[in-house]
Amino acid sequence: MQATLEPFLRDDYESRVFTPEFLEVIRLFERYRGDTFRFLKETAVFLAKQRGEVSADDLQEVVSYFNIEGDRRIIGAALGDLYRKGILVKLYERPTGRREAHGRKIGVYGIPGAGKNA
Repeated sequence: MQATLEPFLRDDYESRVFTPEFLEVIRLFERYRGDTFRFLKETAVFLAKQRGEVSADDLQEVVSYFNIEGDRRIIGAALGDLYRKGILVKLYERPTGRREAHGRKIGVYGIPGAGKNA
């Protein structure tokens, strides 16, 4: 019985970033917060190239540093869009360092074929 339910019970990141709903979120952020969305995606790629990896925690620090207002879910959408396009690959998961997230697991991403993930 569990073998039949397993695909429905696991937290499968790929199944979420390739849904029509996720693509609609991407379209909305591009339309209404395009400059911020592009900035976060460019920053994620820059950090991944410089450090070898990037996570949502890194982008949270950028958002706080530049005092970027608005829905923080834009961070996950930016990383998800880069992952969906193959610009970033998921290296591993680790607990977030943000206290308010209570140790929830987050993805750590890198550039395909670069450094640590080659």
